[in-house]
Amino acid sequence: MTLIDWKCLVPDTADDPGWSHSGIAVTDAGTVIFAEPSGGGLILYRPGLHGVDGIDHRAVPLLEIHGIFYAHDDAGEVLWLADPGFKARRELGYETEAAPGQAGSLDLETFEFTALPAPPLSPTGKAWEPTSVVCTQHDSATLAIVADGYGASLVHFYSDGVLVRTIDGSESGTVFACPHGLVIDDRSGHPQLIVADRGNRRLVFFELDGTFVHTLVDPLFTSPSSLAIRGDELLDTELDGALLAVSAAYIVRALIESRSQRGRPGWPNAERSGSLERPLLEPGMLNSPHGIAVSRDGRIYLTEWLIGGRQLELTLHDE
Repeated sequence: MTLIDWKCLVPDTADDPGWSHSGIAVTDAGTVIFAEPSGGGLILYRPGLHGVDGIDHRAVPLLEIHGIFYAHDDAGEVLWLADPGFKARRELGYETEAAPGQAGSLDLETFEFTALPAPPLSPTGKAWEPTSVVCTQHDSATLAIVADGYGASLVHFYSDGVLVRTIDGSESGTVFACPHGLVIDDRSGHPQLIVADRGNRRLVFFELDGTFVHTLVDPLFTSPSSLAIRGDELLDTELDGALLAVSAAYIVRALIESRSQRGRPGWPNAERSGSLERPLLEPGMLNSPHGIAVSRDGRIYLTEWLIGGRQLELTLHDE
């Protein structure tokens, strides 16, 4: 594959002092949705339109909209959202404001948010800090799966809003360490759940009932964060600065190689005169890729984790 286009979607967010920690989604109609860098709302961007006609801002009763998943069925369009319950604030010196974590669905017509019930407190006493949520129809019910990546490192399964199973990864031989991102992989016609187990530098595959299938490790996995399906490949954002593709035969390759500067002061931002500032960013080079989504026509959308955020549209040429 050859990258043929690299587009920054909403340059104005670069002026926002909020530290963006957003996921991203794209609707069937091509509207790209991500969080306001300062929190508390969503930006709906419509490619092809310019100025205020192409951008809509909507308030949402969440602190940090971290995970975003789009679903469209006969009942309408829904966003499933995960809020870990903390937000870095400039006015606090980029220390965090805290609130209870939440995961649930947002009706895109009414913008009403319906929360899933929080799971019981884990044996370790870790707070509920969900990072990702996906949803599908399974066994004649709505199955929502939530990764508690920043909390107890568990993955929870909800059927029609009722918690039915929780897994910790131990069936794989290793318990999860920040199960950050989720995707439902239906490339084979037999849907499976894939977990980006960031702390363990691996992907873990499960049946939709939570039964362990297998793991995938590769030297290119350093910080797997968010996942999406594009055609026959699985895409993976690496927080260290890479975008990877995994074939159906589990061959891993870099679409964008990491040029990680993780060791620099203030990463993923820049530290100047003792304070955090937005770093200089270059086209063709990723700083701290976070969320990922793929449009119906194969365009790739990314967010980056840093002050002001960066939202990218990547177009690839399939050779």
